[in-house]
Amino acid sequence: MLIRRTMAKIGRNDPCPCGSGEKLKRCCLAEPSAAKPALEPPSSAVEPHHEVCDSCGCALDDEFNDRADYILERILDGHVDDAETLCLDFIRDFPDEAEGHDLHSMIFETRGQHAQALSLLRKASRIAHDRQDYDPETKLIMRQRIKELELCA
Repeated sequence: MLIRRTMAKIGRNDPCPCGSGEKLKRCCLAEPSAAKPALEPPSSAVEPHHEVCDSCGCALDDEFNDRADYILERILDGHVDDAETLCLDFIRDFPDEAEGHDLHSMIFETRGQHAQALSLLRKASRIAHDRQDYDPETKLIMRQRIKELELCA
């Protein structure tokens, strides 16, 4: 019998538990992969992986965040084609979430396809702004990235 512990979850858009003040996805998750073992793709057939932060003991998020984190890891490692395949599956499974479209925009931005990146980021931003519970700092970052992409596109 599994006993479910109630713990605060740390999402990739929450402050990093290391205390840097940065978001988790832009801090410890964005560290060079040479310093950490390669991640394996999360499987939706397996029960979601719940890591526990060494600093605060909080549970890191579920399948949604595991998959988003893995896609970001693939982008940062330069495996853009693989990341895109995973991202399209992610968007198919979570069509109403901004995260997939945001990640997809990062893929196009990495490829230098700024017009496509801008279109996807605008879609992600609309989804995020329509949700009251969406992280305000992430909304602001999206607006800033949109302005930067508008200059490039």
